[in-house]
Amino acid sequence: MSALPSLYTLLALLFTAGLLLMLWRPGLARPVTVWALAAGLPVLAAVAAALTGQARADRVTAGYLPVPVTVTVNALGRTRTLQLTAQDAACLTRARMNGTDQTLVLPAPEAPLRLPKGAEITGALPAERIVQALTVQGRLLCRNLRVATEREKEDAAALTD
Repeated sequence: MSALPSLYTLLALLFTAGLLLMLWRPGLARPVTVWALAAGLPVLAAVAAALTGQARADRVTAGYLPVPVTVTVNALGRTRTLQLTAQDAACLTRARMNGTDQTLVLPAPEAPLRLPKGAEITGALPAERIVQALTVQGRLLCRNLRVATEREKEDAAALTD
């Protein structure tokens, strides 16, 4: 699979060389040929970039074993210790990377947990590069984490005042 990004990069370079040759010597090719080469370049470049990113993500996650983690969250003056699935832990890492207010919706006996931007989270969360690779691969599904609503933000602000 690692040969595909190189192949598409090589094709893009060949298209570029052909296009430059045709532009350097006018009349060498018909306009539709020049147009086709020019139109194909961005497509080839995008495919090469996507395949390269996918190959890099595969290398990063090669040794990653998803395991449940225990984290301690200190937010809005309250401290809670949570047992999270590997998926939720990765989503929590992504929320910290994005710097957005989030709400973690926990299983039935637990109430949803507000996670403002400055929330202190300690525990063995996955590394940012792992989370980015999982996102590129389409394997990071954050069903239990959502952006906090304006009402939740207002309620949280009232608690801290």
